[in-house]
Amino acid sequence: MAASSADKTQAVPPTLPPALPGVTKFVHVQPTVLTTRQRVRRFLRDAEGRDAALRLLQYTLRLSLYLRKSAFTRSLHVRLLAVVSALAALRRLLALHHLASTLPFPPFQGSINDSSSTARKAAQPPSPSRLSQLLSLLRSTLDLVALLSDNLYLFSRLGLAPLSPRTTARVDKLSDYAALVAALAGLAQVQSARAKLYDLGRRTRRRAVADEKRLEELEFWEARKGEGKAGDAVERASEEKRLRERIRVERRTLRGLRTQLSEHRWERVRLVAEGVFAAYDALDLETASESVKSWAGVTSASIEFLQAWLRHSASLRAK
Repeated sequence: MAASSADKTQAVPPTLPPALPGVTKFVHVQPTVLTTRQRVRRFLRDAEGRDAALRLLQYTLRLSLYLRKSAFTRSLHVRLLAVVSALAALRRLLALHHLASTLPFPPFQGSINDSSSTARKAAQPPSPSRLSQLLSLLRSTLDLVALLSDNLYLFSRLGLAPLSPRTTARVDKLSDYAALVAALAGLAQVQSARAKLYDLGRRTRRRAVADEKRLEELEFWEARKGEGKAGDAVERASEEKRLRERIRVERRTLRGLRTQLSEHRWERVRLVAEGVFAAYDALDLETASESVKSWAGVTSASIEFLQAWLRHSASLRAK
């Protein structure tokens, strides 16, 4: 009896853990969707976006004062002009603070290849030439000179810098000439980049046309594959698939190049407007001065604001 009870005790199988479920579910985390207010708040928190918004506000108000000058009383007109000057001073101080906080490598917009877009991922721009790199360095240096001279002029007008009136006028003129030469260097850089994009587009288009002709020939022989060998038909099918993929990539590249050319076209308009504004200041031109400077300023500020917003939106999508 004792032996039989011992056998029964030994025959009891050990307890096994419960079986795992047959299907494991993966929960995908949905990306955070920002509201328009959150996107605007982040845009204004960025130094580039904040400066673009303040500049657009400044020149829009200046143009409104020019167009509706008769609608304001003299005292109100003077106060609004003071607001425009205050916005300009605020932009200079914020730019100087951003420069000081990012030393020794301040971010300049001297290169026109800094802007990002979805189409640019499909077609990478050609590497910048030595001339383009020198022009980019020149624009960055001139931007720095203009920024520092602008703030020095502002401090002198506020009585914070011990400069004589003659030296203050020279500093202001230095800022104007630096902005003018920077705009001319930017135009030269844009023209160099556009020439490279046109050359790349022509070569890509020639390859696409040649591949399409080759694909048409393969499709013709594919229609008559009964007259050829089976091995030749398989080889033609493989070649046809490869050509279709190449044509798809080349067409995508051409779309990306067209997008970049459009961006350069707007950049050229912005630089022309900035150059006209700086030329009126540097050369002390009086012919329709307020009209030309108001329209040139609002044109440049509008394009710059749009470019900054597009770059900000692209950065949010990349996150």
